[in-house]
Amino acid sequence: MSNYGLSTRIRAKVIFYTVLLSIVLTYILNVTLLSLSLMNLGIVDQLVKMIMPLFNGGVLSNSVSVGLIYGALSKVFNDYLWKFSLFKRLTNVCDLNGTWKGELESNFKDKFGNPVKVDMTLVIKQSWTEMTCKCYFPKSSSKSDLVWLKNEGKDNFSLQFSYSNQTREKEINTQPYNGFNILDYEKKDDLEYLNGIYFTDRYPQTRGNITLTKDKTVKSDAEESV
Repeated sequence: MSNYGLSTRIRAKVIFYTVLLSIVLTYILNVTLLSLSLMNLGIVDQLVKMIMPLFNGGVLSNSVSVGLIYGALSKVFNDYLWKFSLFKRLTNVCDLNGTWKGELESNFKDKFGNPVKVDMTLVIKQSWTEMTCKCYFPKSSSKSDLVWLKNEGKDNFSLQFSYSNQTREKEINTQPYNGFNILDYEKKDDLEYLNGIYFTDRYPQTRGNITLTKDKTVKSDAEESV
């Protein structure tokens, strides 16, 4: 996966509060270890005596321990916590992980003069900082290059990404090409949708509409890890 952009500054706020929490937790940890070291608790006392030097000027000095706790918190939040309902409400960033299935309708015409329609599957893998979008068609596949998630209000998002397509089509062009998708997220009842447009740099240029529905029967690797 590669980094994706957000239209808000929520990531800066998350970093600030994570650093603040790391400092508080480091202080609590040091005070707790110091308190335990003053008590005669047998094996616990021996364990504390082994750990304390690491935090008091040793390899885990205060500055380093803050960094370690910050790193741990950031990892857990990046991979797991941000997807929980509470944090999604606080950050207002949608979780698009999963498999989306639907149809792509192109302005390219078939031999009967009708717009070409093909089945499309979009597989999204997303963390707090990274995302990849892979599209699969009967005769080609594509992978996102740059991804942008635009926040347009509560439960109102636009997923935008450029992509490189590896095609096996013979009717139009056998060469790989690039394109761009703009997909609006919508949720109705228990169903989630990604609908929008696409365009390519093919010659002649192709463009059209995309309609996708999240397939809740298929779980992504990211979803299974939660």
